[in-house]
Amino acid sequence: MLALPSTERRPRMMEDRRAGAGVRRQSSVVRCLAALAALVIGVTPAMAAKKDNSLRVADDQVLDNTDPYFNNVRIGVILSHQVWDTLIYRDPKTNEHKGQLATSWKWIDQKTLELELRKGVKFHNGAEFDADDVARAHRHPAAVSGRDRISGRPHRDPPA
Repeated sequence: MLALPSTERRPRMMEDRRAGAGVRRQSSVVRCLAALAALVIGVTPAMAAKKDNSLRVADDQVLDNTDPYFNNVRIGVILSHQVWDTLIYRDPKTNEHKGQLATSWKWIDQKTLELELRKGVKFHNGAEFDADDVARAHRHPAAVSGRDRISGRPHRDPPA
């Protein structure tokens, strides 16, 4: 048989429970406010330092190299999209190809793509962007890896 507390103690027990709930509620409110304050104080935006022309960004991963051709980790891909423009990119919403450094393009044959390059583009050092830069960027992965990007055969420099 189950013994219940006397009716005299029941109201007092309810008051004790309510008081405990109030303390717990107050404690959780204080914890939430402390967490919010820590978040606001601890989060600072990435800032560009004009004096030394730099941008400092922090992440929990160590980026082994910043070369967009040889980097496929998440932070490397994010960095690539933020720092380097491409000739043509695919819009993720419409799946259409759109130009960035190329204003237009057309296929001459199955192996030749002719690009019209954007005028007035300059590198961070002030050098003008031109077709030689595109050719150098296209040859870069093969030069580093020693293999042709398309055929996989050992890379040979084109005749001068």
